[in-house]
Amino acid sequence: MRKQALVITFPICICILIAGAWLADAGPPDLNPPPGTVGVSGRFGTRTAILKLPFTITECGSYFLTGCLTGEANRDGITIEADDVTLDLNGFSLIGVGGSFDGVAVPATRTNLVIRNGTVRNWGNDGVDTIRAQNSQLQDLRASGNGVNGLRIGAGGLVTHCTVTENGAFGIFADSGSTVQDCSARNNLGGISVGTGCTVQ
Repeated sequence: MRKQALVITFPICICILIAGAWLADAGPPDLNPPPGTVGVSGRFGTRTAILKLPFTITECGSYFLTGCLTGEANRDGITIEADDVTLDLNGFSLIGVGGSFDGVAVPATRTNLVIRNGTVRNWGNDGVDTIRAQNSQLQDLRASGNGVNGLRIGAGGLVTHCTVTENGAFGIFADSGSTVQDCSARNNLGGISVGTGCTVQ
C-alpha cells in the first residue's frame, strides 16, 4: 500500500505561527463585561441592549431589554433624545420606585418612535410619555399602577394592542389625529382620552 506524505509549505507554516502568537497574546475572553450597553449584530444590523436604568438614547437605532429593570427615585427610566428609534422591551418590565418619574420619557419634540412589547408599572408619573413625539407608535404594552397616565402619545400616533389598568389619571391619552386600536382600559381614574380628529376602534 502506498503511503501519502503530508507536505506543509513554508507560507502555511508562517501563517500558523502568526495565528498562534496572536491568539496567545489576546488572552481569554472577559466573562464579566462591565455594565452598560451591548451592541448585538444580527441579520438586520446592530441592535443595542439596555442593561440598567437610568438610560438615555441619543442616536437613532434599535434598542432592547435583556431582562426586567428597576428605576431610581427622581429619575426617568429610559429617556429618548433622538428621532427614528425603536425600543423593544422584549417581553420584560420597566419597574418604577417611589419618587420615580416616567418609565419612558421624551422631553423634546421627536418623530418616528416605536415602543413595544412589555410592561411599564409603578412609575411616579407616566408609564410611557411620548406626547412630544409625532408619527409614533405604542404597541403591545401593559401599563399599570403608574402615578399619572399609563400611556401618552403625541399627534398622529398609533396605540395598538395595549392594556392599561389602575393608573392615577388616564389609562391612554392620545393627541390629535391619533388612532387607538384594540386596547383595553380598566380601573384608571379615566379610561381613554383622545384629542381632535382621533379614531378609537
